[in-house]
Amino acid sequence: MTLIMQWLAQHKADTEVVGGITDEAFRERSLPEWDQAFFQDLEYRSLAELIIAANYLDMTNLLFYTAKAIAGKMAGMSTEQMRAYAGIQWEGPIPDVEEGEEEEEEINSNPVLEDLAVEKEKEEGN
Repeated sequence: MTLIMQWLAQHKADTEVVGGITDEAFRERSLPEWDQAFFQDLEYRSLAELIIAANYLDMTNLLFYTAKAIAGKMAGMSTEQMRAYAGIQWEGPIPDVEEGEEEEEEINSNPVLEDLAVEKEKEEGN
């Protein structure tokens, strides 16, 4: 929550709502200097939590800025490096799924998202 409050304090005067991936101008420009510094030292877990919170709170600009920061951190990484950065455990090739058949088992497990789901279940239970 502290990170969200810091980000909001910096962007309180913002009136523009960015359009994300469909906004060509947003995709082409860099994050503002302050935002680059803000996101620079955050670990993946904090960034993932910011994305989830921004989505839940319908904070479009924070959502897209955070996604852009993650994309910037992953730029130039190999698939294996991206998985390691995001804490995704890879268990081999993706099996073929026949048309119409749904995959029942998760191929990848992401401990960050699993932890967040457990925390959310606890909060909803209280």
